[in-house]
Amino acid sequence: AEQALTWQGSGVGALLVLGGALGYGFALIPAKRLAVQADALQLSAVRLLLGACFVLPLLFFQSPLIEGPIPGFVIWTLILYILTNFCIGYITQQAGLRYLKAWEAATVLQTVPLFTALFALIILRETVTLLQLLGGILVIAGGVMVALRASVSQEPEVGQH
Repeated sequence: AEQALTWQGSGVGALLVLGGALGYGFALIPAKRLAVQADALQLSAVRLLLGACFVLPLLFFQSPLIEGPIPGFVIWTLILYILTNFCIGYITQQAGLRYLKAWEAATVLQTVPLFTALFALIILRETVTLLQLLGGILVIAGGVMVALRASVSQEPEVGQH
């Protein structure tokens, strides 16, 4: 049990994920403002193009992951990943921002780590540590607290119509 609670790795990956989460959370504010002014498909295309411009130079510093020709299943997996995660995911998120407040969208997006963990357990056969389980419970509790707080603040007071 002690080994499950130890910190694995140097922490650089965790810091990068934290930085990405902070940037993503902040990005919901301008995305919400743009949702009423531009088409979701156009905004998603611009987002992906900007992201590619930042990531593309990093490819020159990476060693190849796969030596030789790339297997067909890898190419099809990448195509499926691009279509589901980036295309459909970004377009539906941007379209949903027309109907939700930015903080409501962020609350719904708190479920992403839960689905990621679920798919990792099912597809990759990964195991869950106690620390990961506690983190998942914390995410669920935070989402429930925000949802309950929002529903309480929207209820009319007694005697009001």
